[in-house]
Amino acid sequence: MEEIPTWAGRLRSGRRERGWSQKEMARRLTLAADALQIPMPGRESLVRSIKNWEAGKHRPRDPYPLLYAHAFGADESGLFRQTSLWPQQDAERLDEAARAPRRLDLGVLDSLAHVLAAQRRTEDLVGSAPLLGVVTAQLTVVERLVIDSRGPFRRPMLDMASQWSQFAGWLHANSSRPVDANRYYDRALEWSTETDDRNMIATILSMKGYLGWLSGRVEPMIGLSQAAQRERTVSPGVRALGAQQEARGHALTGDGEATDRKLDEALELAQAAGEHPEEEPPWIYFYDSDYLLMQRGLAYRLLGRHSAAIELIQQGLAALPVEVRRSEWAAQYLLHSAEAHAAMADITQARAVAADVAEIARATDSTRLQRRLRRFEAQLQ
Repeated sequence: MEEIPTWAGRLRSGRRERGWSQKEMARRLTLAADALQIPMPGRESLVRSIKNWEAGKHRPRDPYPLLYAHAFGADESGLFRQTSLWPQQDAERLDEAARAPRRLDLGVLDSLAHVLAAQRRTEDLVGSAPLLGVVTAQLTVVERLVIDSRGPFRRPMLDMASQWSQFAGWLHANSSRPVDANRYYDRALEWSTETDDRNMIATILSMKGYLGWLSGRVEPMIGLSQAAQRERTVSPGVRALGAQQEARGHALTGDGEATDRKLDEALELAQAAGEHPEEEPPWIYFYDSDYLLMQRGLAYRLLGRHSAAIELIQQGLAALPVEVRRSEWAAQYLLHSAEAHAAMADITQARAVAADVAEIARATDSTRLQRRLRRFEAQLQ
């Protein structure tokens, strides 16, 4: 008999020690997910996953390590329990802060930064929806730390809290929950205004402009993106984010000249940011010239420059790490290339690319991708 990995044996023995069947294990994980407001697949699908995990065929990805910790009663004292996302030292430090928020110190702030960085990287791989409940729950603890912060620790705590709320806003926006997203952005804007964090204020303006993109409201999309670029003390990377989004807004209006001008400006800013990455805020880690290739491809698709759009999107995707190419956000651009193929009447290639997107949508359980795929299929019909 083939030997199973140690972690798989622990999952199986932990379940058996409690006298649970695999169906009961699925029920317990679902209860834990409900408590943290994490969306889950159907019960039968979850039972199949448990069988595969216990056989060592697949390692459970986040948020399932967190849900197992809940179900097994491991580290029930706090919301920041250990998973594969962050080291044990950070988990213990944040548990202690959750229990005694007045004991805020630099170690807690460092741990908050480590955890948030890990959350951002994880979202790149698994999509926004799996992290919604976890990050929202963590933000309630962060808010308590803000309320109890005093003296020299208040400003850095507010800086960290505004980053956390901005990330929560992004997760909700990318999961088609614009009202909740706007609420979290407003909270981040309040905290960053108190500390006069110009980079975060500009980022929030861009993110609110992105909500305009999602809802089809072009004027606030352009106006808020322009506002994000207005302050010259804002970092080049943050201004580049606003510039490329403004370009997309111009593309929606059919203004090709303004689109190209702002895209060229965004590229110059992104290159300037790349020369001094240490001066950029941590949430701009993803923004570079390769990412901008995909943004230009998207803008060109909106302008009807379909052949160039396909080439640019393919170049940008090829520059990504292999695991990121199969992420939810990368698949959004892949679907744009499928739409460009369809616009050029290359239906066979459009369907082939859409099938690849459908596989990613299933793997990431992305309702947003699935919804876009249904609309695309209807258009092809």
